[in-house]
Amino acid sequence: MRRTWMGIIFLLCGVALLSTDLRAQLPKEHKDAPGSLDGEVVDAKGAPVKGAQVLWQAADGGRPHVLHSDAQGQFHIASLRAGLYELRASAGGIWSDWSHNVVVRPGAKVHVKLRLKPIVPSAGQQSN
Repeated sequence: MRRTWMGIIFLLCGVALLSTDLRAQLPKEHKDAPGSLDGEVVDAKGAPVKGAQVLWQAADGGRPHVLHSDAQGQFHIASLRAGLYELRASAGGIWSDWSHNVVVRPGAKVHVKLRLKPIVPSAGQQSN
C-alpha cells in the first residue's frame, strides 16, 4: 500500500514538473501595447494656442485629467489603454466643442485638433 501511494505521489510530481516545462516552451502571450493621443489646440482662425487647458477622460465617464498645450499649441497623452476618449480645450474663457468617442487602438497614435470657438450671443440674449 505504501509503495502505491509513493508511486502516485511521484507520478503527480512528475506530471506537474512536466507541465511546467511544457508551458515554458510555449510562446509568451503578448499584451496589447498602449496607444497614444497627440493633438493641437487652435483658435478660430487656426493659429496655435499656447498654454491652453486640455480636459480629457475615458468616454465611460472615468476620472478627468488636465494638461496644457505647449508653445506650438501641441499636446501629447502617452500610454493610453485602448478605448474611447473625450477631449475639450479652453483658453481665456473660450472653449472648444467636445471631441466625443475618440478611438485609441493598441499601439496606435491618434491625432485630434481642438478648435476654440468664441460664444456669440444669440439675438434673444442681452448683455449686461
